[in-house]
Amino acid sequence: METIFRKLGMQPLECDHHIRGYFEHEGKRLYTTHFSFGRKYIFGRVLKNIMRDLNASEEVFFGLADCYMDRSDYVALLKSKRLI
Repeated sequence: METIFRKLGMQPLECDHHIRGYFEHEGKRLYTTHFSFGRKYIFGRVLKNIMRDLNASEEVFFGLADCYMDRSDYVALLKSKRLI
């Protein structure tokens, strides 16, 4: 998950219990998400919530995680869906 945060250039938010961050595009905060510290593997409801928060399908999410998509691909996808 930290890989996706880094690849998307998500801005960190202060939190004692979670890793929180938001996706920013052209100076606007668009998508905020979080997950618990120490989670090596994320699955089930937590994974679905993160995908929903980032407005990403399973294919897009795992594309980011597996390094065949980057921030520019994600932005292009959001633009094609008219979300930004």
